Amino acid sequence: MVIARGITMLLALLLFGQSLLLAAQEAPEWDAGLSKEAAQSAAGKFRQIQESAETDRPFGRIQLSEQEVNSYFHYEMASLFPPGVSKIRMEFQPNRPIGFVLVDFDKVRESLKTPPNPLVSYFLQGVHTVGVEGTLVASNGTGRFHLEVVTLDGITLPQFVVDFLIEQFVKAHYPSVDLDRPFRLPFSIDQVRVEAGKIVLVGRADAL
Repeated sequence: MVIARGITMLLALLLFGQSLLLAAQEAPEWDAGLSKEAAQSAAGKFRQIQESAETDRPFGRIQLSEQEVNSYFHYEMASLFPPGVSKIRMEFQPNRPIGFVLVDFDKVRESLKTPPNPLVSYFLQGVHTVGVEGTLVASNGTGRFHLEVVTLDGITLPQFVVDFLIEQFVKAHYPSVDLDRPFRLPFSIDQVRVEAGKIVLVGRADAL
């Protein structure tokens, strides 16, 4: 479904691209609380936004819980994960989208057109939890994500490794994306509010 993939892509980009939705803290219980029912609930809300986009009717405010988002990634999006990525987990704190991804860097390197230099390879080998933490502000149809920390198993990565990850996981798929610049929110979304335990999408016609 186009709208669902588009919104999940937006969430992914906000959390460091399609393969790096992460946080600088301990690895989560990857499958805790997941359910097909929660995934179906999220899918229904994505359909509501799709119908709004197709008919030009406002969709109001749509709230997605951590359980819904995580279940949707697990049951509906796993087949679209890039090579080497097997688990994605998201958490929400006020203005701070947080997530985790389990990455097999040996498989990732096999899919790269240009292999990383030996120093980067030293950091990126084996299976690890990668983390990203930052802040998100999104209103009036425009969003901005400020990246603060990138970690490997809770340890802060050097900037040159972070730069490599951005090049390989973000710009390789979305060349025009610049994590430090404002971006237009897709569809008819006016606001994205990250709150405790949930994310709220607000339609343009319904924003305060």
